[in-house]
Amino acid sequence: MEIQDEAKAKLKKVGAENLSNEELVRAFLDSFGQSQKINQLTNHFWDTIGDIAGYGLLSQNEKRKIFKNIPDATVALEAGIELGRRIQKQPIHLLGKVLGSAQLGQMMVSRFQKEP
Repeated sequence: MEIQDEAKAKLKKVGAENLSNEELVRAFLDSFGQSQKINQLTNHFWDTIGDIAGYGLLSQNEKRKIFKNIPDATVALEAGIELGRRIQKQPIHLLGKVLGSAQLGQMMVSRFQKEP
């Protein structure tokens, strides 16, 4: 079994949140091997979901039904979503010096603007 296939199998078995970053990237990128079907998959996704926020409200079973003929598409999307979550949660390391309160304020607004 190839590394990509192992990552996809693990993602299917234990969920995206339990994979390493490397496994998520492998699972995500491997899905593009079916390039002739990407437009068809994309159109079907938007026709079914309508709005990206709706995807998050679906159960795992409902998510699998969207791409029932191509289960790897669901796996790739789940990997991409989990990568996004991890990026959002990753602390930002300051590089350089903070020269004043205005700069610090801008950094804080940038970092926390989407937080409630």
